[in-house]
Amino acid sequence: MNTLFRIAILIVPMLFLGHSASHAAQFVVIETNETTEELPLGKLLEQTDQISIADGSSVAFLSEDGRIIKVNGPFQGTLEQRAGASGVTSGGNAMSKIAKLIAPPENSVTLGASRSEKSNAPVLRTLPDPTLLSVMSNGSKCVIAANPDLWPADPAKDVTMSIRNSEGVSDKIMWPAGQDRLKLPAKFIVDRSELDVAMNDNQAKLTLHVRPGLVKNVSQILAWLIDRSCIPQARALLGVIRKEARAGQ
Repeated sequence: MNTLFRIAILIVPMLFLGHSASHAAQFVVIETNETTEELPLGKLLEQTDQISIADGSSVAFLSEDGRIIKVNGPFQGTLEQRAGASGVTSGGNAMSKIAKLIAPPENSVTLGASRSEKSNAPVLRTLPDPTLLSVMSNGSKCVIAANPDLWPADPAKDVTMSIRNSEGVSDKIMWPAGQDRLKLPAKFIVDRSELDVAMNDNQAKLTLHVRPGLVKNVSQILAWLIDRSCIPQARALLGVIRKEARAGQ
């Protein structure tokens, strides 16, 4: 089972095939084996735009309905010709937000540097899974799957973590030695709830955002993560999508 499909089972129970909106469906370049001025990473396209891909080149696009469309050269035509019409048009600027996240760092500074993510805690490694909620930094954390795990800890010995939310619910939870993930108790999963988490010398204030039911496919989820300032999780999900694109899934 490929990684994107595994995560889709967790966070996307079904692909939402809604009615087409009035605007043309959009696609974003998410992976390419040869950078070109015409199709750089993060390039935003409409399904009727003409594109040209040289022989030996390969470009992968993320569609508005959450599909990965891989096009091998030589190709000249439209994405509508190659992939068919997109089944979902989200409206607004969802795909442009994704495009900015994918574009080179100098073009996406404003998305990656939310004040709410600043912390005195040590710099953490990249989230290995977009469903994880980091307890080592302040800021927004998005619940995109049922029964989310807190991450990371991996203590040398058992430690006690205390949690209290803005509704007055509190608890103390044992984090076992050598375990880097721990289930967040369901009683704390409340949309827009503030969580105060303390463990050893580390303290963090988290703001939880629970994914609404209408946000279903991976493109919608990416845009929602960006909207809620859950940028590390958005980058982790994007990493999964790009890995699948490189693998040709």
